[in-house]
Amino acid sequence: MSLLENTALFFTVPIIIGLAYPQLSPLTGAFIIPFFIVAATLSLTHMKTSRKDIRRNAPVSLKAVLLSYGLLSSVTIILAYLLLPNTDYFTGFVILAAAPPAVAVIPFTYLLKGDTKAALGGELLSYLLALGFAPLITFVFIGQSVDVFEIVKTLSLIILLPLFLSRLLLRHPHYTDRYQKIIVNFCFGFINYSVIGLNHEAILMEPLSLAPVFAVHLLAVFIPGTLVYFIGRKMNVEKGRCIAYTLFSSIKNGGMTATLALILFSPAASLPGAIHGPFTIAFFLFFEYLLRRC
Repeated sequence: MSLLENTALFFTVPIIIGLAYPQLSPLTGAFIIPFFIVAATLSLTHMKTSRKDIRRNAPVSLKAVLLSYGLLSSVTIILAYLLLPNTDYFTGFVILAAAPPAVAVIPFTYLLKGDTKAALGGELLSYLLALGFAPLITFVFIGQSVDVFEIVKTLSLIILLPLFLSRLLLRHPHYTDRYQKIIVNFCFGFINYSVIGLNHEAILMEPLSLAPVFAVHLLAVFIPGTLVYFIGRKMNVEKGRCIAYTLFSSIKNGGMTATLALILFSPAASLPGAIHGPFTIAFFLFFEYLLRRC
């Protein structure tokens, strides 16, 4: 794997650059939506499934969606409410809870030898339902200050457009296969730099104020997924499917969260989405180790 294909590197290095040299972040923040659309379009080309597969895996896909929007979203909002009430960070976690699972669930499931068809079906259904769930969750937990129409409009742009463009790219895979991961890494690195740069004063001047933000991520990412895996195995759920369910219970789309929060709310609200990535990578490594031991 080349250095440019190292996703972990592109989650961490932009954070460091954003803290050390934040001057360009107001400019780059203005282009965050186009970069997210490019990244999402290329990421969604992994969703190669037929109508027959969708119908056959519908019950499994529905369970995956319920784990993401029922379990993980609930845990995230409860923890954020307990630790960060009435803050922009709480707003950011509500948006994170409202977001669909990260597209990374699909390659993570494959790498862990899980049920990739369950992951594909769950992702596709989650993205379609997010157009209704995300505005509803955001309105219920943030309140009257939310412009629901603006949320729906932005979500339509960053969900439906990438879905449509990704179907077109599937007809011409030779255009994207070679550099796909590198382009996606650069786009998400660009988004992370923008968000961290815009928040650099709060991060550097008041680092202790971010302790609850890290605590919410740590608990919400690691606890639900781990419990789902062990409970699923106790209930004799097939291991590959259990792996997919675990990832749906742990990982949200941080890039979408950061983009939506920055555009519609504030730089502080975008921070939970930006730092979600490193926690998901840490969970993937932890879960990989867990699977080898169990």
